[in-house]
Amino acid sequence: MGVRFRGPPQGWAALRWEVGVVFVGIVLALAAQQIADTLYWRGQAAQAKRAIESELLEHEVDAFERLAVQPCLTRQLRALHDQLASHRGDWRALPMITRQGIIRTATQQVVPTAYRSPARLWSKEAWERAQTTDALNHLPDALVQTYAGIYTRSQRNRLQQDSESAAAAQLSPLAVDGQIGASSRVLLLAAIAQIDQDNSSIVSATKQIVDGLRLALRDVPLDRRKKALAERLELQRTFRGSCVEDVSVRL
Repeated sequence: MGVRFRGPPQGWAALRWEVGVVFVGIVLALAAQQIADTLYWRGQAAQAKRAIESELLEHEVDAFERLAVQPCLTRQLRALHDQLASHRGDWRALPMITRQGIIRTATQQVVPTAYRSPARLWSKEAWERAQTTDALNHLPDALVQTYAGIYTRSQRNRLQQDSESAAAAQLSPLAVDGQIGASSRVLLLAAIAQIDQDNSSIVSATKQIVDGLRLALRDVPLDRRKKALAERLELQRTFRGSCVEDVSVRL
């Protein structure tokens, strides 16, 4: 005996309506979640971008500062090398001319120095924080690659700075009058050569950093960038004198 299926109690039309309502509800819920996720990550990406830009503004000032004081550093290195290479007898002090006494800085040096370059942190906290989230995945790939290139070079600069500072510390005897023996002379010349190599590497990387920053900071008002740079260059001119080059036009 056959069994005839009569359909749902209220009919197929009613069932289709209920299924349709459920389906539309699911679609709307998924769409709402997608919109919420999109807005959330858009906000996270914008926040990460602002934090990175703020950090890179310091990198820009540090980079241009290094290029601006380069004539001062080159002149002092050349003078130290030439005088030491031809040195015979008593050594006459050749300190690097700075005016630290009239500038309040975080680190005040007491003894004269024969070579002193800007020591900067090249911070990377904002970049590392952005890497721990998916925020970078919601920024343009080209921009993220530009950020990565800048931070990679800036961290290399930091390592070169450490090497340069260590070699510069060995030049302390050249900042005061005294006797320099033959063996000490060789070591001092080696330290000068090390500084020269580090300095050259830093300048090369810094120029590449500046090129990257033109893209990375294109959304930051130019007046803000120029103001920060002008203040730092004025500080360096007060500290080092007229050898500091005007690099503001390169922004």
